[in-house]
Amino acid sequence: MRFTYLFVTLIIFVVAQISLRAIGINFPLLPLLIFYAAYTYGPLFGFGLVIPAAFLLDFNCGWSHPWSISGFLLVAGFAVFWIQRIESDSLLLLAIPGFLIPIIGDFPQNLFAGGFSGDNILNSGADALANGVLGAVLFPFWIIILDFFGKRLGLKTYGEAKERIKKENL
Repeated sequence: MRFTYLFVTLIIFVVAQISLRAIGINFPLLPLLIFYAAYTYGPLFGFGLVIPAAFLLDFNCGWSHPWSISGFLLVAGFAVFWIQRIESDSLLLLAIPGFLIPIIGDFPQNLFAGGFSGDNILNSGADALANGVLGAVLFPFWIIILDFFGKRLGLKTYGEAKERIKKENL
């Protein structure tokens, strides 16, 4: 059931991100999903989502290479770090990964796709910071929404992930 939930959610997020880009909004939704999957269901699901997410996004955007893999791998690794190191389960603390995920998930992709010119570095950096601020505000809401649907389907939730890790380490 987890695989089906993540697959359907992946397709929804890809379509949403491509639709947003079509109207001029470049907000990276897929890194948020990859972080959620790696944190909630474990590194295997998070890293397993990287390749299909990158291929679906990059090829549907018309890029000839899956540039997103680099940023998506960083996001999955960050999720593994976050669940192992951070002790607070506060919803407000989600603003930190919400700020960092769009930056580490989208900035490398924009650099590789657009080249390493000064203008592209400046534009990509400005986009990454703006997306980071927006991500800090929206990420807690995404967690609540994804947990709501996951709980209704009888799946593990983000809120329960830290407790599962603590029980496994005892």
